[in-house]
Amino acid sequence: MGKKQKAPPGGPSNAYLISFGDTMTALLAFFIVINSLAKEQTGANLYTGTGSFVNAMNAGGLPGSFDAKGSKHVFQKLEAGPLYVVDDREKKGIQKPGKGPDEEGNALRVVDRERDMLRRFLIEMQEMGDIKALPQTTGNVVFDFFEPIEKTSPMVSDNAMDVFRQALSRATSTNYQVDIVVWASNPGITAWKKATNESIAVKDDLIDRLGVPERVRSIVTSTGRPWLFSNEKRPRFSISVRKFAR
Repeated sequence: MGKKQKAPPGGPSNAYLISFGDTMTALLAFFIVINSLAKEQTGANLYTGTGSFVNAMNAGGLPGSFDAKGSKHVFQKLEAGPLYVVDDREKKGIQKPGKGPDEEGNALRVVDRERDMLRRFLIEMQEMGDIKALPQTTGNVVFDFFEPIEKTSPMVSDNAMDVFRQALSRATSTNYQVDIVVWASNPGITAWKKATNESIAVKDDLIDRLGVPERVRSIVTSTGRPWLFSNEKRPRFSISVRKFAR
């Protein structure tokens, strides 16, 4: 009787991938359920949670990003991190504004989270391009459109083009600005970039269809913005007319 042949040695087993996939699926379903129980369903809560983590990883938990091997912002070396002002809705008026949770009086650095996030955002925007303050607005009219944006010309309906034509006829000087706003589906970076690119395409399409003169094109701008109102229906795009103070 012949000897039983041994099976040739095989590579590493990948059987663990089944358990790993089941675990990741369960975690994903868990976070989806948690997000579905939130009061707002615009995606802002998810983006706020992940956005703060990304900012902390990029900037080491400090305002702005690192330059070479250091940060241009002074921080407290002996402490792990600052205390943040927490708004307690049930104890309005007990804590003085700006004092924060420094109940022990140990003089730890107390930071307002909203102002800190705004400062980080402005620093990052300054690195990407020049930032300047717009003149004071004395009037603003916005026309919302819920129709879809086509990929080819004509990208918007004749009704939207007629509103754009009337807006240009009213904006006869440099004190006016006509803005084409495309609203992103969520506050994510990808949706924001897509909305910005669509707004540029819509602006160029409207200008070409109407044959807008070069001297008037300077008052027409385009931008993409996230829609942050959960209790209101999100328009697909808007045409805004603003009048600035002289």
